[in-house]
Amino acid sequence: MNTHSYQVVPQLLNFIEEITNWYVKLNRSRMKGQGNSQEDCESAICCLYEALFQFARLMSPLAPFFAEYAYQQLRPLHPLLRWNLFENGAQVT
Repeated sequence: MNTHSYQVVPQLLNFIEEITNWYVKLNRSRMKGQGNSQEDCESAICCLYEALFQFARLMSPLAPFFAEYAYQQLRPLHPLLRWNLFENGAQVT
């Protein structure tokens, strides 16, 4: 497989920028918690996180170094770790 990362990576970055800008604009009030419950705010942020996290995993064959960087940046922000949503003492490994 002959891929040219200099052609692929800019398109991936453009996609990430477009999807995050679109999602944040659409859900700005939910993410700020204006007029909604805390659970609604958390679910909006978790959805964006999950999309970016899964995208980082999916693009690893095409752009392994960028995918690893994105993964390392997103991993500490995992919503289940930040908001302690685990029930019954479940642990993240």
